[in-house]
Amino acid sequence: MSLTITPHLRPRPLSWRARLYGLALACAAALGLTLFAPAAFAAVGVFPNCTNSASYWQNNPAAWPVNQVTLGQLPMGGGLGVYSAAEAQQILAIPPNNTGDPFTDNLTALAQALITAKLNIAQGADDATIAPSILAADALIGLHGPLAVAPMNALGDAQANADAIALILDLNNYNFGVMGPGVCQYPPVITTPAGALAGGTEGVAYNVQLGASNNPAGWSLTAGALPAGLALGNDGRITGAPAAGSAGDYAFSVKATNADGDSAVVAFTLKISPPGAVNPQAAGNITAVPTLGETALVLLGLGLLGMGGLTLRRRA
Repeated sequence: MSLTITPHLRPRPLSWRARLYGLALACAAALGLTLFAPAAFAAVGVFPNCTNSASYWQNNPAAWPVNQVTLGQLPMGGGLGVYSAAEAQQILAIPPNNTGDPFTDNLTALAQALITAKLNIAQGADDATIAPSILAADALIGLHGPLAVAPMNALGDAQANADAIALILDLNNYNFGVMGPGVCQYPPVITTPAGALAGGTEGVAYNVQLGASNNPAGWSLTAGALPAGLALGNDGRITGAPAAGSAGDYAFSVKATNADGDSAVVAFTLKISPPGAVNPQAAGNITAVPTLGETALVLLGLGLLGMGGLTLRRRA
């Protein structure tokens, strides 16, 4: 069985047994048992109510809000494993279908989705929509452990495998923002260096794409103005053809904004030349400056020519 971890708009319903796991754990929690060990979620600071993917947590270990994660918990205790951040990162790094055994690989994928969800909750994400699935996933892992970093020791059956798949989909819907508080939006960073953009010429088509990381939702001018005939698109592309009489130097600032309203601003300059003029900032109009070695060779050649001419005059 091949399992691809992607968000689905319609998660498969959990079986009665998986729901029973969650119900039993909910009752246990009401009696005083905790979902997570205290050391597992000693989060520091105040974090946003949003979720990140497993790849985000795998690639940003410094952003982890905890240094331990618990996996596997049975209603009446037992089955609990406490993993350091380094061990949890190793679990996140296990590739899909690592062992070739469907249930073992699905249990690994379930552990990865569960680690991701618990990190998101520790960061500050609201767990109201996912708490029953987290309880059921902990119970399933607790029943079919012990859970090793790699590979996992799993004794599964068809129903337990189906429950694992359903829980993976449910947890990833939460982690990818299909349900729950939604995915985190990070402030954009404009990657096009500040300063001079490629120059343009009156009446000649102009097309420059500004770059930014973290998927900005829109671009706008915050100061100054573009030459007449040019416009900044919502995708960060400056296009058009400078109008007649627009030759000159322009300074302006551009803002990239994400869906949450976070933004970044960078200042640029743009030189527009009249028709027929050579624009030193335009592509292909860069004058090559001789290097020190090239200059030395030229001077040596001139010196040799001079010496040759002097010798000829002496012979004459």
